[in-house]
Amino acid sequence: MTAPYIILNNKLLRTDEVHIDCCNRSFLYGDGLFETIRCTGTKPLFFDLHWKRLSEGMSLLKMEADKEFTLPLVQHAIEKLLNKSRIYKSARVRL
Repeated sequence: MTAPYIILNNKLLRTDEVHIDCCNRSFLYGDGLFETIRCTGTKPLFFDLHWKRLSEGMSLLKMEADKEFTLPLVQHAIEKLLNKSRIYKSARVRL
C-alpha cells in the first residue's frame, strides 16, 4: 500500500501533487541513491546504520547534501510522514 503523502524538499505533499521533471538527472540517466528503512510505530529501525550507509553512498557518488539534510531532521521527517499517513504498525520508508 502506498501512503497518500510524501516529503519532498522538506515539504509534506500529497502523492498526487508531485510530478517528476523530465530533466531530472535520475529520470534521464537512472543514477541516484536510495535507502529503504523499516519502521515500527512511527520510529525507523536501526536508523543510525541506515544513515551511515546513505552517507557513505552519497560520498562515493560525490553527492553533496544541503547542510539542512541531517540525521535529526530526516528522522523527524519520517516520524511526521508516518503520523500524517496514519501508519502506526509497520511500514517501509524509502529515502
